[in-house]
Amino acid sequence: MPVLTNPSLARTPIQAIAHRWGFNSRAHITRAYTAHYGHTPRHTRRRRLDQQRPKT
Repeated sequence: MPVLTNPSLARTPIQAIAHRWGFNSRAHITRAYTAHYGHTPRHTRRRRLDQQRPKT
């Protein structure tokens, strides 16, 4: 779900993004995402956004 790792949406809560995609609760998106990808949406977001940050 590329929208989770879009830097311009980094401050948008995962629940708000999930609602736009038709999920009615945070628990529902977390279960479905974890079942499909093997880890939570939060894990994906943190890992990818950390990778996208410029190294200093």
